Amino acid sequence: MSQVQGRPTSTMSPERRYGIAISVALILGGVYWALTGLTEDTKTSQTSYPVQGDSLLVEAKSASVEVRAGDVSDVRVERQFERNVLGSDPKEQYDDGKLELRDTGCGPLSFGCETHYTLTVPKELKVTLESSSGDLTVSGLEGGANLKTSSGDIEVHDVGGSLWLESSSGDQEADGLTATSVTTKSSSGDADLEFATAPQSVDSEASSGDVTIRVPNDAEAYKVDTETSSGDESATVTVAPTATRTIDAKTSSGDVTVEYAH
Repeated sequence: MSQVQGRPTSTMSPERRYGIAISVALILGGVYWALTGLTEDTKTSQTSYPVQGDSLLVEAKSASVEVRAGDVSDVRVERQFERNVLGSDPKEQYDDGKLELRDTGCGPLSFGCETHYTLTVPKELKVTLESSSGDLTVSGLEGGANLKTSSGDIEVHDVGGSLWLESSSGDQEADGLTATSVTTKSSSGDADLEFATAPQSVDSEASSGDVTIRVPNDAEAYKVDTETSSGDESATVTVAPTATRTIDAKTSSGDVTVEYAH
């Protein structure tokens, strides 16, 4: 009669298996961090596109974007970016007045990756700028602007026309405004607006954050409506119920201030 010899049973304890698994995970994590931490020097590149129509739509992902008015007749794009060894250069697509800033991050390997766009456009162009993540800055536009970001701050300087600001998480700050109509909406963050000339209408609303509006100290009167569920309210400008210029400032949690610019 033959006798079959079975395989020897494993003598590795559960504690040792656990230790090996932890060691492998640490090694793989170290390799990952080493690769993503190898950041290349900052690179820059430029491109220009023809203006199509009287407006420009910009859509961005995971990048900070600055739009400046300049003495130009086209749309000039400058990129500044850093990448780890696994990253790729940012890309964009332009067609029919729409500029898509795509592949601006490194996907899941985002460590060591930063992208900043600077756009120089004609000052009379109206710009709509939307970003899923990143700070937005706009200056010098006479044609007005619509700015929206899901995560990031919004900064505006010396903008006329009509202005719309919307953010889910981030502060909104604007100064030197000559815009006649301004609307701001924020889910989480402060809104601070300062005007160089008297606006016709201002509507600023926040869910959580302070709302501050400063207007020139001139002879203009305003119809003012302020509201907060948790915080202080203050309106020290000239108020007249029949005034044609209106200011609505509301927040669910935070202070509301309407005052003259210093």
